Amino acid sequence: MTPRLDKWYPKHRSDDPTRTLELILSDIWRQYPAWPSTFSKCAGEYCGNASRGGHLCPVCLSEALIELVGLDLGGKYAETVHNCISARNAMYAALTRDP
Repeated sequence: MTPRLDKWYPKHRSDDPTRTLELILSDIWRQYPAWPSTFSKCAGEYCGNASRGGHLCPVCLSEALIELVGLDLGGKYAETVHNCISARNAMYAALTRDP
């Protein structure tokens, strides 16, 4: 059963699974803009997190990814994206520090 995929990616049953995977991966990265962006409430039902453009937040997107590819791969990918974003933010911060 894939309630998140059915709700958030309704074409996932008719699309090539690779297409659904690419959409979710793209949506995850989109939630971490490098520059100012518009954020609002997540589109996920009963989710109180913020998300870029009122789409799904990283947590909800990670849950959809886990439904598609399983906990090991989905969880590892979500953690890796988070770590990449943290490293990117640290690099920007390092450039703006006073010597």
